[in-house]
Formats: sequence, structure tokens, C-alpha cells
Amino acid sequence: MADLKRAFDLPGTPEEIHFQRYSLAQEFLRTRVHYREGAAELIKYLKALGKKLAIVTTTRRRNIDVYASQNESMIAAAPLSEIMDLIVTRDDVAHVKPDPEGFYKVLDALKAEPGECIMVEDALPGIRGAKAAGILAFGGGGPKAENFYEPLEAIRENGGWGIPTLKPWAVDVVKERLKEVEAVHPFAFAMDIDSAGLPHAGLANPPMLLKTEEELREIAAATNLPFIVKGIMTAEAAQKAVRAGAYAIVVSNHGGRVMDQGLSTAEVLPEIRAVVGTDTKIFVDGGVRTGDDVFKMLALGADAVLIGRPYVIAAYGGGAEGVQLYTEKLKAELKDAMTMTSCKSLQEITRDKIRLV
Repeated sequence: MADLKRAFDLPGTPEEIHFQRYSLAQEFLRTRVHYREGAAELIKYLKALGKKLAIVTTTRRRNIDVYASQNESMIAAAPLSEIMDLIVTRDDVAHVKPDPEGFYKVLDALKAEPGECIMVEDALPGIRGAKAAGILAFGGGGPKAENFYEPLEAIRENGGWGIPTLKPWAVDVVKERLKEVEAVHPFAFAMDIDSAGLPHAGLANPPMLLKTEEELREIAAATNLPFIVKGIMTAEAAQKAVRAGAYAIVVSNHGGRVMDQGLSTAEVLPEIRAVVGTDTKIFVDGGVRTGDDVFKMLALGADAVLIGRPYVIAAYGGGAEGVQLYTEKLKAELKDAMTMTSCKSLQEITRDKIRLV
């Protein structure tokens, strides 16, 4: 503190400066630290399912104690003292992360095997793993600014290897964000227009709004990057996206979270392919978990498939290596399906290779 006092010519003794700094830090921990969006709901949901929950953190035990006993926001949302089975801090280990000592402590205390656990981290190793596996990752998308910027930075660090996803904000907001997207030189950019149907769409900042064909055309014309429109579930919507200048469309029901009783993507995909023709690329997501699922979607008319949740789990649990392993699993399963149906290339995976029941 003496060096800090001299460097900035601070008033008071070093002890007084230290006390003031400590008081400000404690106030910050009590009032300015909150759960990330969705985190409290997730851990309460997992707890209700009877799952064991633990935290491994590089922060001090005293800070965790503040979160648990004095941070009213966190206590109201999901009290750590009631929900977490174990919290390992830097005070409990000789070596902090990325050293695995803290995780070993959790495994030992909870009598768990590594294969039984999922680790959630606030980093983005998935894009690196995807690049190593030779696949493109769609990055970003969320109600908060960091949901856009963190994946964008990861794509930049990987030489543009990825497709940033924008939310259906107002057109002027989208145009401003497109300038930042262009700066990382991605292959293309996407917009999940069906996000406008989510319950929190109007509460997001900036708000997510329904898009007309004219607005989509204006967005497509604002950049030279290929435009991918995600959230298509009808032939009419597909035609509008194509007329607006979309390079590709994604047949997607947003994981079934926009309309609970909506159709599956597999049900609507053939009709959409029929009206779009072969000039526009069609991607599809929704329930794709195995190489067999990939085979089915290709047979129904997709040019490629998108997979979300399994890759999130692979990335959080195993980092880049986890993403690669899951990708290799998909490849092996798809290859087996092709062998059993006498398909020597992806182009030979046609509708007659499957039967809808």
C-alpha cells in the first residue's frame, strides 16, 4: 500500500488506504456481483433433480462467504449455502486452476468419477475444438452484450473460423453490430429471427423484434457477408428469406422453446426443400444427437445439420478435446449408416434411403 500511496499521491496512511480499499471491495461483493442470466435457474433445476453441485473457484473463501451470507441478490435467486454440496476456493488448494487439484477434491468428496460429471466454465474452448475437427461453429446470440462479444472474440482469435449469430434487433442496431462482425472476417453471419418469439424478447436490451421481408432485405444489403436466416419453419417463410437475399436458411424451431406444440424440423424440412429448390443452402437443427440423425436430416433434404446442446456439454466438460471426440463419434456413426445403406457419398443420401412412419 505504501507504493500505491506514493504512485498516486493518495491521502491517508497506508493502513487507512488498505481499509478503504477493503471496504469498497466488500461493498462490491455484497451489491454488485450477481448470477449470470439463467445460472440461478439452472442450478436450482439441477438441485431439484437431485444432482450434486459443487464450485471450484480461484477466489478466496471470505469472498464466497460474502456471496452466501450478505449478497441479497444471490441469496434471493439461489442461496449458495443451501444449494451447493461443496465449494472449493483458492484457500483449499495448493495450486489453483487451470491445475486440476480443485476438481480432484470435488471428485473425492462427492465420491464421483470424472465420466459422471459435467464442468461448466465461463470460457469458450469449443470454437478451438471445432476448428481442429474441421467444422464451423455458430457463435453468440443472447439478450446481453457479452453474449455477442465473447463468441465474436473467440472467432477473431481463430482467424474468422466461425459464424457469428446476431439477434433480431432493430435494423439500425444490426447494422452497427455488422461492422464489428465484418472486422473479424468470418465466413458468414446468421440471425435467429425466431428469438423474437421468446418470452424475454421484449425485455432484452436491445429488444428482439419480429422481422419483415423488407427488413431482412435491408440487412442482407448492408454487408457483403453471406446472410444465414435461422428460425424457418414454413415454406412461406423460406420463400421470403430467399427473396430477401439469404444465402442459406436454417430450418429450426429454437429447440422447441418458442412454440411448445409446434412441429418438428424433420416434419417440415421436405416441404421447405421442395419450394426452395437447390439454389439455396438449407441447414437444419433440432434433436440431432447421433450420426444416424445426421443421415436422416440429409435424406430429408438438408445440406448440413447444426448441433447445439451436445457440443455445449462436450466443450464445457472436455474443452477442445471434448468437441473433437464428439465430432469423431458423429463421423463414425454417419459412416456406418452410409455403409449399411450403400451410400458412397453424401450426395447419395436421398429420400428413398429412409421411411417416415
